Amino acid sequence: MDRYEFYKNKKGKLICNAVIKGESVSYFDEDALYFFRRLGKEEFSSFRVEKKKKKKKTPPQLLMSNDYNMVVCRDCYKFKHLLNKYYSKNINKIDDELSKKAYSIAFGTGAIAIATMELIMLFGHDMALQVQREKSEEMAGSTISSYDETNTDNINFQVGEEVIEVEKPTFIYDNATDTEKFKFVEEKYGILCDELGGKYGVSPELLLAMITQESGGQDRNLMQIEFDNCADEIFTLDNFLTGGKEKIVLTHDKSKYDDSVLAIDSEMYLKPEYNLLSAIAILQKCFDYFPRKDMAIQAYNFGYGNMKKLLKIASEKAGISEEDIINGDSAYWLKCRDEISAGDSKYVEHILMYCKGDIYSIHINRFDDSNTLKVGRK
Repeated sequence: MDRYEFYKNKKGKLICNAVIKGESVSYFDEDALYFFRRLGKEEFSSFRVEKKKKKKKTPPQLLMSNDYNMVVCRDCYKFKHLLNKYYSKNINKIDDELSKKAYSIAFGTGAIAIATMELIMLFGHDMALQVQREKSEEMAGSTISSYDETNTDNINFQVGEEVIEVEKPTFIYDNATDTEKFKFVEEKYGILCDELGGKYGVSPELLLAMITQESGGQDRNLMQIEFDNCADEIFTLDNFLTGGKEKIVLTHDKSKYDDSVLAIDSEMYLKPEYNLLSAIAILQKCFDYFPRKDMAIQAYNFGYGNMKKLLKIASEKAGISEEDIINGDSAYWLKCRDEISAGDSKYVEHILMYCKGDIYSIHINRFDDSNTLKVGRK
């Protein structure tokens, strides 16, 4: 049985400590949310609410399990909205368990109140919505299922008979800041990156950053894959949901391959899901050659051959072997990138610029030949 323990730290950051096939791994933010959402689609047979009696101030934690997975929400208070939003299949059973334990947990009642004109004038639109959310929570009931989140992307603020429509400003990509560009891409492809990233062991945030850098979501070829350079090379993907392996190939002639290989032609690869899947396969192949996250990311841009040339140059200048550079913590190779006349020599930095953390906050994971989890270093 795999175990997923979710909690939020003091800064409100969502964290998931998981034990998958006996291997311990941690996920953060979007990656943790992906697993929380995916597990919410399952049916759970056992529900339990626990609280450590010795620590009076310790909030209750919720445990849900079935034959395959156990989910632990360390603090019920902090998961009220997420549980209602993503665990609708199990919400009544969760409510029943909470009621049995007689915990007074302030889960919301009713939809988020619509902001009044008075609040808008005092605080502005965003703050007005936040004030109304807080008021709703103060009037909260004792169940999760009574909470219903209203979509506030384009909300009508009602004042008596008068209705004021609040429209989003027109987004012009070329004039946008880097943060705005990333958010634009996230709105369009966030769910897809969550699904494919979680499934194949790559941080959704990294995938979104690569889309933003490669095309900004402005081109059908999202990840700017050079189709002909990859044609008829079979890639192997690790499926972290099933524990199995999948094969894909980019090809002009799908008839050359049987059903054991997903054949993607020059028209299919321009569809977002297949373009992103192909990019993940290429990135994982780069990781196979260069098992460091920073090197794998740079190799995606440079290509395998140019990356090997770079390591040879760095090895000769530093006086250490290429193997020691790959397996060690040396950053000397980064200083030699300008000697490669291909791609973007600062590709790693440009990608990390869009990520909230640094190289340590993203992951590229693989299973090795013995089916042991191989986590990307640095």
